[in-house]
Amino acid sequence: MKNLLIPLVTFVFSHLIYKSAFAWQIMTPASEPCHESMILAAFGETKLSETTSKIAEISELKADILQQIREIGIPESRENKKFMDEIVDQFDLRDRSPEEIWFYASLIAGVRFPDTRGFATFKAHESRMTHLSDDAQSIHTLRSKSDDGNEGDASALAATKKLILEHARQSHERYYSKNNEIRKVYSVWTFPFYGDNVAVTVHAPLYLLAMSAHSIQDSYSHTLRNEAWEVVSVANYID
Repeated sequence: MKNLLIPLVTFVFSHLIYKSAFAWQIMTPASEPCHESMILAAFGETKLSETTSKIAEISELKADILQQIREIGIPESRENKKFMDEIVDQFDLRDRSPEEIWFYASLIAGVRFPDTRGFATFKAHESRMTHLSDDAQSIHTLRSKSDDGNEGDASALAATKKLILEHARQSHERYYSKNNEIRKVYSVWTFPFYGDNVAVTVHAPLYLLAMSAHSIQDSYSHTLRNEAWEVVSVANYID
């Protein structure tokens, strides 16, 4: 099995974002699924020219993970079935195998989590409090309260880079674990008329990889860059 997981973080998502794609929202009743569409595109669900040179490596990685999912077995709880059914409906995945559905559901849960933390997207108060948390800024490539001036740009980027690499490291470790329980992790989801923060089980390597991807995607929408695509300033939301 080739060591493809960590390189995927750097070359796939940077290729997707470079030139054309700027993720700054998730699917809600009033917004388009930017983050979700990009994560699906990274694994071949949308044909973007930026990914064509890497499609063989992506396909190989996807095949390896689907085999791992078959070994793990798809969680059969009522909550997980509702979760997967919702992903199928929202992203038109009706012709996919159960393994592929859990694959994509795990990615979408991971890439959405930084913006929702398990709360319904239309609950403005909970969403605002989540985004005003000082310890949540780095996952969105934003400054914390202490990141002031030019030094603040550097410290904000360093914090985000550290978090991206940590999520990638955890993803990598769980991907190569021989323990099927370690290859799974709980996340939280909101179901209409059912409630917030309902526990669902996802494929841990994909979920954690998608959290890294969220931060990388936000690093293009929440920063100013020069013509060489170098970051020259990081946005401030919390203040």
